[in-house]
Amino acid sequence: MRQFIKYVLAAMLVFSTFAFFGESSKASASTFVTPVTQSNVITQYFTKNAHNGIDWSGGGLDSSIYATADGTVTHVDESNTSPYTGYGTIIRVAHEVNGQRYESFYSHLNSVDVREGQTVNQGERIGGMGNTGYTEGPTGIHLHFEMHEGYWAPQQLNPASARDPLALIGQDFGEPDEVDPILHSFDGSWATLRTVSNTGDDTINTYGSPGVGLNGTLAADRLVKVYEKASNGSVDYFRVQSNPDRWVHRDNGIVTPYIVKASFSTATYQEPAVNPERHPEGGLAPGDSYKTYGTEVTSDGQQWYNLGGKGWIKSDANGLYTYRMP
Repeated sequence: MRQFIKYVLAAMLVFSTFAFFGESSKASASTFVTPVTQSNVITQYFTKNAHNGIDWSGGGLDSSIYATADGTVTHVDESNTSPYTGYGTIIRVAHEVNGQRYESFYSHLNSVDVREGQTVNQGERIGGMGNTGYTEGPTGIHLHFEMHEGYWAPQQLNPASARDPLALIGQDFGEPDEVDPILHSFDGSWATLRTVSNTGDDTINTYGSPGVGLNGTLAADRLVKVYEKASNGSVDYFRVQSNPDRWVHRDNGIVTPYIVKASFSTATYQEPAVNPERHPEGGLAPGDSYKTYGTEVTSDGQQWYNLGGKGWIKSDANGLYTYRMP
C-alpha cells in the first residue's frame, strides 16, 4: 500500500510539473492597442523629431486613458519640470514584447490612477485626459501619446528610440519563443534582471549603494540575479552582486521575479520569524503560483520568499517549487 501511495504521489508531481511548464510556454499574439476610446479623434500625427507622438482629443476632461499593453509603471510625474517640461502630468509604462523593451508615454493628464512600480494590464484605465502642461492651442484637452523602443527620451534630444504609434498599434508581433522555466534552489535571490542601456552603450553603470558611489559597469543585455531592492528617493535600485555590492538603476534593467508553485496546500505567514504568525488570507492551494518579491533568512536558518500581498512562505515548504526564467 505504501509503495502504491508513493507511485501516486510521484505521478502527481510529474503531472503538476509538466502542467506548469506547458502553462508557462503558452502565450497569445502580442500587440499594442489604442490608449483612448473610439470617440476620440487624432488632431496631430507623428513627425520624427518634430512631434514624436500622436495627439488624441474629443473625450472630454478626465475621460479614460488606457494602458496600450501589459507592463510596469516606471514613472509618474506631476511637476511639469525637466525632463517633462511642457508635458504636464505624465505616466511612463515599460512593456516587453518578444524580448524587446518598449516604453509608452502618456502626457497632459488630468488624473493618475496608478503608482510607480505597479503592474498594469492591457486596456486598464491608468489615468484621465487633461490639459496640464503646455496645451495652449487648438487641441486643448487631449492626450499626447508616444511609443519608444527601449526607453523614453524628451523630443528635444531627437531620440532615435521614438516610433510612430500607429505603426505599432494593432501590429501582430507573433508568438514569443517558447522558453521553459528553470528549477531554482534558494540562494538569496528572488528575480533575474536583464541589463539594458538606454543610451545605446555596450555597458551600464553600477553603484556601491542605491544611486551613490559609481563603482563599475556591467555589459548590456546580460542576465544577472536580483538579491535586494531599495530606493533612493523615489527611484528604485536592484542589488545584483555582493562583496562588493553592485546596484543597478531601475531604468537599466528588466526585472523578472521568480515563480513559486505549490503542489500541496502550503501555509503562508505575515512576516518571516522564528515563530511566525499565519497570514490572515490563508496559504496556497495546490496548483497556486505566485511571484516572489524578496527573500530573508531568519536567525534559525529558515529561508523565506516574500509573496507580496500573500505574505511570506518557507522556501523548503513541502511540495513547493521555485522557478526562474532563463
